[in-house]
Amino acid sequence: MIKRICVALLGIVAAFSAPIVVTVTPTLGPSSTSSANFDAWAVNVINGLQNTSSVGSGVTAYTPTASGAVLSGSDFIETSSVGIRSWRGIADPAAPFDLEFGTALYFSVTILSSAGATIRLADLNVTETYLGTSFGSSAIGGTYRSTLLGIDGSGNVLNNGQDPNTLVAQLYYVGVGFEYPALAGSGTNQEIIDQNAAAIRNQSDRTTQVCYDLGGADSSCAQILVEGAGEVPEPSSVVLVGMMSFFWVLRHWSRR
Repeated sequence: MIKRICVALLGIVAAFSAPIVVTVTPTLGPSSTSSANFDAWAVNVINGLQNTSSVGSGVTAYTPTASGAVLSGSDFIETSSVGIRSWRGIADPAAPFDLEFGTALYFSVTILSSAGATIRLADLNVTETYLGTSFGSSAIGGTYRSTLLGIDGSGNVLNNGQDPNTLVAQLYYVGVGFEYPALAGSGTNQEIIDQNAAAIRNQSDRTTQVCYDLGGADSSCAQILVEGAGEVPEPSSVVLVGMMSFFWVLRHWSRR
């Protein structure tokens, strides 16, 4: 009898202590403010998160980036503000990137519960540091949607306005996104992008980090670094360096 009770208690403890695994994955993709391809890209992100693999090609490709990776200063510049077509720092790119206005940096998250439906979107928080500036912690908010998908214990997909208190066993989120809106410069289109990239590289702290947690527990973080000013050749004319009152922008693209 005692042995049976012990086994039963162990089963109860295991059920309550079953792990929730949170995985944060950085990735680069089209800006939701200037790209007609954002929605198609987001579909590939959700599929890629579910299958832990790259999905698609061209502008809509989902390609995971390792936490701690080093990007160039031009990798998340958005150029619609200066009217320059670009992709990952390349001005006037060839097809299929020729209609894009730059790139954004996203931090996607996958949350899995081995105990079944024990995760609530309402509990999900994000803590952000963008190029060394902390934006603190905030709730993700909203409901289940195309960029924030849940799968309940019966395998039903939640992605169309379901209540955030609905319990799910799996959660996939395209993630918060960051981009630097380019400022006007001088010279060719490529030189203007290079000037903006140089400004980013001259930041004193070039770390961008995102952490997700479920009410203070079951948390995970990922970060991206930007190469420093001394690590790459500088453009010949840098009109933006020193103007550190740039309009650094933090945008939560997938809360749309």
